[in-house]
This record gives sequence, C-alpha cells and structure tokens, in this order.
Amino acid sequence: MQQAVISITSIPVTEITNFIMLLLLLRLRYLILTEENIQKSSPANYIPDGIPIFAEENLPDLIKKYKVNDCVFSYSDVTYQKVMSVSAIVNAAGANFVLLGPSDTMVKSTKPLIAVGAIRTGCGKSQTSRKVIELLMEKGLKVVAVRHPMPYGDLNAQKVQRFAVVKDLEKHKCTVEEMEEYEPHVVRGNVIYAGVDYEAILRAAENDPAGCDVVYGTAEIMIFLFTNQTL
Repeated sequence: MQQAVISITSIPVTEITNFIMLLLLLRLRYLILTEENIQKSSPANYIPDGIPIFAEENLPDLIKKYKVNDCVFSYSDVTYQKVMSVSAIVNAAGANFVLLGPSDTMVKSTKPLIAVGAIRTGCGKSQTSRKVIELLMEKGLKVVAVRHPMPYGDLNAQKVQRFAVVKDLEKHKCTVEEMEEYEPHVVRGNVIYAGVDYEAILRAAENDPAGCDVVYGTAEIMIFLFTNQTL
C-alpha cells in the first residue's frame, strides 16, 4: 500500500494513503505554487520528486487511476455550492471528501494567540487585526503579528520573513499587495512576520528580538468576520 506525505512548507501536513493535494488553477492571484517551486521547496525526505499538479477537471479520472482514498479541499473564495459540488464529484468517483479542521492545520504557540478569520475575502480582516493590535499595544503589550503568506516568488527565500522597518519591504522584494499589508504595521511600530514555513515563522515570532507578549496569528482567541454580501 502506497504512503504519501504532502507538505507545502518544510514540515509535513499529514500522512494518509494515496493523498492528492487539490490546487486551484482558475484565478492567477491565488496560484502561489508553481510546479518548479514545489519541487524545489519540498523536503527531499518526504517528497523526493516534488508534488505533481493536475487540472481539477481531471479529478474523477485521477481518483480512479491512482486509487485515491482521500481528497482534501485546499483553496478558498468559493461558494458553498462549489465546495459541495466538488464533494459530490469526489464521492461519486469513490473517494472521501475531506475538509481539514484547526487541530490538523494550526501550530501550537507558547505565547497567547489571537487570530482574525472571515467568511470570505474583503470582510475587513486586515483593518480588524490592526485595530486589535493597537488596543493591545495601548495596554503596554509587545505584539508580534503573523500574516498568512502571499509568496509569489522564491519559496526557499521566503521561508521566514520579518518586517520591522520599511526597508525590510525592499529587502524581501515585496509586491505592491504585500506592501499594502505589511507597511501599516511597521510604520506604527509593531513587527509582522510572513513566509511559507508556518512553524518556523511562529517560533521566530515567539522569540522576536524586540520582545513578544502576544502573537497575533493562529488562535487561542478567534475573531471571525461575517458579511451578508455574496461572492
């Protein structure tokens, strides 16, 4: 029986039989992993040949060809109808449809953690995050922010990114989109981390040279934003 370990960072995410990672190829702004980048960034001990990428329309055939047991839905900004449509396709082809929960996707921190999530893009996570950090800083706490990655370039070089001054934006060759997210933090005086190795980022944030009382990232306290607007 084949075993597969799939990782998009330097640590394994999970280990299951005949696992296929589904990647969205429909919207370019969310396509952060190219085949070349995955092969270069994947740990050789776990995925010596890299992670193959397949078109989603071939999913039923792939399930049958590779005798897939589990398919994990791994992209966002889609409707409930879209998610359940994919679930029906997967189940009809004979595989399990899986949505990973917090216990399988969150890294435990040694510091108090606060996080902001939302039902979709555009709800105001960034603004809410900055306001909560501002309130914590007013209490005299040293807050380190951790943002989910927007890695469009060399994933090895973007393993752990620390932004403490504006010059760091140039150092890490940030895109305009990344600058819009990181600059408000650094000009206000709080450090923000990003990158692709979640555990390494979290450990760096906990031990930030400027000090860290609270990590703002992945969650003991979860603030979740809803909107009545549709996608």
